[in-house]
Parts: sequence; C-alpha cells; structure tokens
Amino acid sequence: INFVLTEIDRVRKSGRPVLLIAATNHFGKLDTALIRPGRLERRISVLLPDGDERRAMFRKVLGDRITAKGIDTLARLSSGATPAQIESWCAGAFATAAAQKRALALSDLIAQIAPPSLRSPQMDRAVALHEAGHAMVAHELGVPVLEISIIGSEGVGGWVHAKPDHALLTRDMVERTATLMLAGRAADMVLGGGAHAGAANDLETVNRLLRSAMLELGLYGSLTTPSNTDLRHYQGTTFWARIGAETDRLLELACEIVDRRRDDIGKLVEALLVERVVTGERLAELLRPEINEPFETVEYSKADTDMESSLPSGRV
Repeated sequence: INFVLTEIDRVRKSGRPVLLIAATNHFGKLDTALIRPGRLERRISVLLPDGDERRAMFRKVLGDRITAKGIDTLARLSSGATPAQIESWCAGAFATAAAQKRALALSDLIAQIAPPSLRSPQMDRAVALHEAGHAMVAHELGVPVLEISIIGSEGVGGWVHAKPDHALLTRDMVERTATLMLAGRAADMVLGGGAHAGAANDLETVNRLLRSAMLELGLYGSLTTPSNTDLRHYQGTTFWARIGAETDRLLELACEIVDRRRDDIGKLVEALLVERVVTGERLAELLRPEINEPFETVEYSKADTDMESSLPSGRV
C-alpha cells in the first residue's frame, strides 16, 4: 500500500495529464489513505443497468433488427441482467437465426432471456400469487416497487425488487420490512391453497432481522447486547417466544392488507402470468381503476409437466 501511495503522489506531482482508475467490489475494505483527497478521492458506483439502460444496450447491439416495442419487451424481461449477459443473449439469438438461415426474430431473444417455464400452470399461478402478495403489501406500506418477476432462476421461483430506504434503520422500518417479507406467506394463506415451502427464505430473513433489531440494535426496549442477555428470560418471556409473538403479529398485519387488496392482487397475478415481469410503472397502471385495456403481451408456451409440491423460495 505504501508503494502505491508513493506512486500516486509521484504521478500527481509530475503535472502530466494522467487519469488513474481503480476498481473493486469491496470499497469499504480499502485503506483510508488510498481514498483520501488527493488520491483516489472520487467514487463512482457501477450498478446493474435499469430499464432505460437495458433498453439502450439492446438497441446498440440489435440496431434496427427489432422494433421499438420489441426492445421494450426485452428490457422488461431482462431485469437484473448485466451488460455481459445482454451481449451473450443477443449473440445466442444471432446464432439461432443464422443456423436456421433466416432473419433475427423477437422470439429468438425471448427464448434466450426467458425460456418457457417448465412449471405447471398451477405452479406458475402459485408463484405469481406469492410475489404479488409481496409487491402489494410493499406498495401499501409505502415501499416503492421497482420490478416483480416470476421468471425462475437458480432455485428461486420469482422475486420482487423494491427501492431500498437508505435512512438509518428504525423500529418502524424493521417492522415494515418484516411485514412485506411475510406478505408472500400471507397471500398463500389468504388467497391461495395455504402455506407452503416457498416462504422458507422469507421466514429466515424475518427472524434474522427481528433478532438483530432486538439484541443488537436496541430497537425493542432492551439495550443489552447478545452476550449480556439471558435468552430464557427476555422481557417477561423467552427470547424465542418474543420473536414468535412479533412474527405472528406482523403476519396478521400482512394478512389484513392482502385480504383488503385481494382484487388488486388478482389483477397483478393475471398480469404476471402473461407478462412474467411487471415494472413499477406497469403496477401503477394496474392499480388505476380506469385502466381496462390489456397490456401488449407476447405469447409464451408452457410445459404441461407436473412438479414437486414444494415451491422454490421467492426473493425480495
């Protein structure tokens, strides 16, 4: 580190027009001397591309081979993709069209980005209901929803991307987050066939969040730390009973919201089954009562196969 610091100072003093750029996935672990004023002082976060940026990337690679509406569809379906993934998908679609000696088609790209689901229609609906529950409760609690997807990947049946709140964590924020995390289970219970394994990751996350809020952040009355707390006697009960009571209360709140917004959740489920990815803007359209026209859709084939009874876990 000392050698690097010396070289940075030497280049700066030389007066030459040199632009020094470094890259890391762990900015917080850098030596503070490296990033103080006069050295690598400017920080630029390179995040995953948003919808507009994905649209621009597809347009750059595909040119005028695909219509503007087709590009919009690709940008919507490719949520969470990196630029390298977008280039790879386009290369795969080009190869498919070339092998068949025909022009590139929108379906070639969709097959790369979001291949037909191997889940049964019943499983697709269960996943859509679970994710719609997360999204609607988040909306009700004032947490902006950016995208909702039922495109499965790496053992995840679907996910909801909500806008993070960068304020300091408070008890209210903890409870809002836990409630929207429990909303998938609430939708399964209130509007679906009952609780199932799709909420496993959600439940684990809620338990960790509440444990941290109670034992580490001091947001639930007691200011004792984990090493100074008798978990058998916590505020008149056991700590685990306290966690259980809090999760039950927040699940009941999520169920109340789901029951009250069941019509809106139904709209979102139907949209997800056709569109597979619903953006925050599209969600706002669905929640406007005057919207009756169907969204422009792309047909997807579905395999009529039976699947295991346990659902893949969702991700929020």
